[in-house]
Amino acid sequence: MVFKSLGGRRASIAYQLRNKTAKVLFGNPRFTQPLIDSSHFSQTYCGMVLSFEEEISPTIETEILKDLIKLIHGGLDDGSLGILVVGHTDKPHPVTGKTRPDYHITVAETELHTGKHITIYEHIKDHDIFYAWERMINIKHRLSRPDDPARRQTTNIPSRLPKDKKDALAMIDEAVHAELIAGRIKN
Repeated sequence: MVFKSLGGRRASIAYQLRNKTAKVLFGNPRFTQPLIDSSHFSQTYCGMVLSFEEEISPTIETEILKDLIKLIHGGLDDGSLGILVVGHTDKPHPVTGKTRPDYHITVAETELHTGKHITIYEHIKDHDIFYAWERMINIKHRLSRPDDPARRQTTNIPSRLPKDKKDALAMIDEAVHAELIAGRIKN
């Protein structure tokens, strides 16, 4: 599982709901969108995505999302934030071809009881907390981890390159990697 925080000026709730596989799992878009639209704060919402490589059961899905919502609340009452979670199952895994779940989380950055601005995620301050949560969930549920050393790529091929150059770089990387494993290249 990968956790990613998103930026932007306009909440993408309409976009999230247009997806043919969209399913509202928590919250109400008819409440969250007007709350964001009527905000007078410069940062009106916080967007996040959880993306999974594996298929997960509804029980684990519920457990993970409840845990994330608890983390987002950060000790505030359950009714103090406008949180919306929309699930999608439209992206195929690049290797297996099976669909993988993604969860889009939109949080209005207005504390509902007081009307004051609340920052949900600030990268400098909150990255380590959310990263630790991501690792904990991945280990607890035995999910694939993006930081697993076994998954590390030997080379980084830029996406902007033409296909023939990407293929050539991949072939060179494979050949060098094979020579390293065989012990014919020492450094």
